[in-house]
Amino acid sequence: LEKKFSEVGDQEVRHHIGVIRQSALRLTHMIDALLRYSRLEQQALPKQRFNVREMITGLVGDRTGSAQSSQATIHVEVPFDELYGEPVSIRQALANLLDNAIKFSRNRPSPEIRIDGARDGAAFLIRVTDNGIGFDTVQTDKIFGLFERLHGPQDYEGTGVGLAIVRLVMDKHGGRVTVESTPDRGSTFSLVFPQG
Repeated sequence: LEKKFSEVGDQEVRHHIGVIRQSALRLTHMIDALLRYSRLEQQALPKQRFNVREMITGLVGDRTGSAQSSQATIHVEVPFDELYGEPVSIRQALANLLDNAIKFSRNRPSPEIRIDGARDGAAFLIRVTDNGIGFDTVQTDKIFGLFERLHGPQDYEGTGVGLAIVRLVMDKHGGRVTVESTPDRGSTFSLVFPQG
């Protein structure tokens, strides 16, 4: 359609073709996210010891050049190197939390994100904190549901699968994800890993 009507100066035709293109792209992203979730749900996750601080530094470095994250100041202060778990799925969970922090704080005058952690007895915590739009914690259960979103796609892009993946990864590790948030003051997502 784009090729056929590219020469046509009709604004309405071009508008409808643009709507079709955007809808197809959104559906493609949703199918990709659902496939990631489905694969993860069916997989056994072989665990190993790996350098989580190096992983987080790599994730931050990957996003440093992008237009959205270039405005954000990202601090990394994880007080341990080693974590026991399945690295690929943990990387996906951390990437989802970091991408959300960037996305939901990008309209702040000074977007700031902090990735830190702590040891709490036998458990290891990794926290991702932003100064973004936040939300009412009454919505906590909803945000971790599959295809659940608090904002429309016209405000913030996304598929509604990212936080469902984070919860699934933590369930598969015998851990949990928690969140603290205040509207207009930001959010803190914590991943709690039991260490054996």
